[in-house]
Amino acid sequence: MGETYYHLDRRNELAAGRTIEFEAVDAPERSPLRELYSEGVSSHGSHYFAQDLYDADGAALWDVTAELVFELVRVARFPERPSRFQSVFGFRARRDLDRFAESYVDPPYTVWRVTADRTFTSDMKLVDVEDVPHGTRQAEYYWRGRTDVDKPLWETLLVPPVDVVERVDEVTG
Repeated sequence: MGETYYHLDRRNELAAGRTIEFEAVDAPERSPLRELYSEGVSSHGSHYFAQDLYDADGAALWDVTAELVFELVRVARFPERPSRFQSVFGFRARRDLDRFAESYVDPPYTVWRVTADRTFTSDMKLVDVEDVPHGTRQAEYYWRGRTDVDKPLWETLLVPPVDVVERVDEVTG
């Protein structure tokens, strides 16, 4: 059993004793992704692979762009690091999960204690990018496990299988 982390479940899908596994990349239009992610992807990867790159007005969706830039830098420069598209996200400390939730998540959600053997920790604040050149630099810092922001928020990429140990809290509002 690996180290213990706190994980935020937005969809109320988890239960104690469950193991989070990779999801298959099986849609025909995603066959090129199947070659890149033969083990499958996490729900995070499935979410981003289903997204358009632009909104209805033709503006770039920066969260999608940032994830793609970070993945391209990882593949090119840090292939030994786990892909964000194949990871479940956790925090070593509950206070870090709470900081994340305050900035990025609306209730309701459930907090779980989970374990994983294969992990990588970096500053998730670096994923907030302004443009591609900035994102490329931020991705370099991220994949090195470093930061250049004043108040880093250290997330841990948890590579499946991830074991769900126990429910810690249910936040309703």
